[in-house]
Amino acid sequence: VPLTVARRGLTRQRVCEFPPIKMRFRKHDVKGTIFHGQGALKLVTHCQPGTLTDEYVLREYLVYKFFTAITDTSFRARLLRVTYIDVNGKKRNLVKYGIFIEPVEMLAKRLNCTIVKSPAIYMGNIIPGVMDRLAIFNYMVSNWIPVQHNVKVLKPMEYRSGGLNIAVPYDFDLTGVVNADYAIPPPNIPLENVRQRIYWGLCRTREVYMEDLKEYSEHKEDIYRVFQECPYAKRVTKKDIAIFLDEFFDQLEKPKTTGYLIDEFLRTCK
Repeated sequence: VPLTVARRGLTRQRVCEFPPIKMRFRKHDVKGTIFHGQGALKLVTHCQPGTLTDEYVLREYLVYKFFTAITDTSFRARLLRVTYIDVNGKKRNLVKYGIFIEPVEMLAKRLNCTIVKSPAIYMGNIIPGVMDRLAIFNYMVSNWIPVQHNVKVLKPMEYRSGGLNIAVPYDFDLTGVVNADYAIPPPNIPLENVRQRIYWGLCRTREVYMEDLKEYSEHKEDIYRVFQECPYAKRVTKKDIAIFLDEFFDQLEKPKTTGYLIDEFLRTCK
């Protein structure tokens, strides 16, 4: 299928040898193909040569699927095996994992929303339950990027939202689940490495946090099933992710340890 490609992404273009790609199609070229109706797709690519960054792409795909296992207000993702061909014939073909990300326009249509393009969006502008779900998810996967970054904001068409919005996260390569070697927290964030967790959400009462955390207890099996049943993940990958997520879910098993978790939320909430 004829298409044009362009580099995208700010951080990855700076730190990666192989940049993420935006693929653009003409509608008459994709009519009747699996890309029917698409105008453009984001392709998440490997960062550097070698098998390790291929592993990072697979892990990031799993993080997308974790959030989808919890809520429909999430970007759908599709794992790819991509062959890159050097048209000059100077390099061997590269075969790498990639991820197609659902276009935000398609997401908005699916959720019956409009896209909010104003940069002046704060956590208080987001539906409280949606905001808490996102903040706890970022804590679970150790996404130390502040929660108002790497999100798309949508406004529901239904009036019952009270004029508040939905925040949908994307770009998970810096999370502790992925554990990329180039993911280094900046000096202004009080973390020694990306496997440490920090809560960036809004301050709530202990009772509200307890209700928020119930959703994660209810979806624990769904989240674990994502990586445990993934046929492409190696056994060592599944074990590592399980150990990392266990650190979070083990705190939800008993009231005392859940209390410690809420204490941590209250210590760093905004």
